[in-house]
Amino acid sequence: MAVAKEPTVRSWLDGPVRYIVTPDEAKQFKALKTDPERSAFIERFWRRRDPTPATLVNEYRQTFWQRVQEANEKFVDSAGPGWRTDRGKIYILYGPPDEMHEDPTARTQAGDDAGSGLVRWVYRERAGKRKDVDPDVVVPFVRNLSGEYKLSYDPELASPFLNPYAVEDRNTAGLSQFLAEMKPTGRDPLGVMLDLGKLQEVPPQEQILLLSVESTESFLYEPLPLRIDRFTSPTGDLVAVATIAIPASKGADVPTILARFSKPGSKEGAHILAEGSFRVDGEGEQRLAQGRVSLPAAPWDVTVLAVDPASGANRMFHGRVDPLPAEGLTTSDLVLASALAPLPYAVQASYTDPYIVGGFRVTPSPRQEIRRGTPVRTYFEIYRGTEPFHVVYQLEGQEDDGRWRPLGRPQDRQAEGRGQGFELPTSPSWPLGSYRLQIHVEDAGGAAVDRQIPFVLSEK
Repeated sequence: MAVAKEPTVRSWLDGPVRYIVTPDEAKQFKALKTDPERSAFIERFWRRRDPTPATLVNEYRQTFWQRVQEANEKFVDSAGPGWRTDRGKIYILYGPPDEMHEDPTARTQAGDDAGSGLVRWVYRERAGKRKDVDPDVVVPFVRNLSGEYKLSYDPELASPFLNPYAVEDRNTAGLSQFLAEMKPTGRDPLGVMLDLGKLQEVPPQEQILLLSVESTESFLYEPLPLRIDRFTSPTGDLVAVATIAIPASKGADVPTILARFSKPGSKEGAHILAEGSFRVDGEGEQRLAQGRVSLPAAPWDVTVLAVDPASGANRMFHGRVDPLPAEGLTTSDLVLASALAPLPYAVQASYTDPYIVGGFRVTPSPRQEIRRGTPVRTYFEIYRGTEPFHVVYQLEGQEDDGRWRPLGRPQDRQAEGRGQGFELPTSPSWPLGSYRLQIHVEDAGGAAVDRQIPFVLSEK
């Protein structure tokens, strides 16, 4: 049995995008020589069609590929995939009809190869918003001898009245103009990764992501700066929070970002964070994207992929997330925060919304850097143990010989509840270099746990 070849960036035009690519775009794409150039072109192609370019989600692209998948599921009367059929093409470009009428026994006499069967799609609202076609446009499909429904330009079949004596020229013209424009009204996201899915079908997102990650030789590659912090939800699930640094000049496009959390050694049961799962915060050099996922408490392999829409450069992170201790007094990861504030109302507390952890709004610093003169802020949660808690904070600096030296006196606090926020001011005169914040937590029963968070004090 022949094994189907995996799709490549070069084969992008062979897929459903052929319905929306312009002749000039097709010519430009065919002239490109390298896969990085093709990847960048594909990102720019979708960005030009993005109705909300300031967000991570490209609604146009998302809807386009959703319609391709639906066409494959709905139109199975052809030897090829549903998107290649006439009904698939109209469905992808215009979406589902407002009305559909089917007569499987109708004898249309629409050509020598016409069999029995007529399907008529009626578009009302979509067509009615356009001035170049009639208020109601009927798109007829006639079943041929092989059993496949083919688009028909027969004016009688395109008439709203389906009466050969009442057919007017405007009905035929309306259909012709409607089909000739072929401008999709939907909106869609995903990136080059989605376009590289098998072109004869639309695989699930995790399959697309796997294909992209395992074919990285097709892309430029750079490491992706990010931090993953672990919390425990009130239901006991592991909450993994991925915060990604995406600095850029003002007004620059947001990269396409996807993440996969999978069980070690298995491709089954993966949890995917698609573009809509990430939220952008900040501007310029401080711009971040954050997404989060709730997982069963177990080890997870993590892959995060970001594609720059301008250059096509692929930035990637591979790592592992282990569960937090399941018994005894413990804490979440310590978050080095560029911004930290308690929420004004308890009802705003959340473990599902980006930049909110419990009752605090937290903006992490994924590069673990603090600008000299700004406060050191950290957030963490305490799990289990007996209240009240005794918390000790001690700042340390690293000497030239590598040894750590306490700076100032430790700060003691009595604390209750899960969420703990701490802020320590720095001075513009502090030396640049490596620091760490040591945190000791002890509960009323004498159980204790120690944590530390390293950071770099920088000039900017």
